[in-house]
Amino acid sequence: MHTGKRIQHIRASVAHINQYELAKKTGYLNQSQISKIEKGSRKVTDVDLKNIAKALGVPVETLLTGEDVS
Repeated sequence: MHTGKRIQHIRASVAHINQYELAKKTGYLNQSQISKIEKGSRKVTDVDLKNIAKALGVPVETLLTGEDVS
C-alpha cells in the first residue's frame, strides 16, 4: 500500500474525517490536493507528511509504514 492509500485509510477509518476536514486541519492543503495525494498523483513532501500526520493524530512513521494503525 502506498503512502496516499495509508493516509486515506487512516483519515476515513481511524480519524473519521473527510478530505475537506483533513485539508482544513493541515492549514494549507485543499481538498483537491488531499485527493491527489491519496490517489498517488501528487508527490507527498516531508512538510505534507508532517502536517497530515499531525492533523490525523498519528506519527509520520505510521503514514510511511502503516504500523500502529487501529
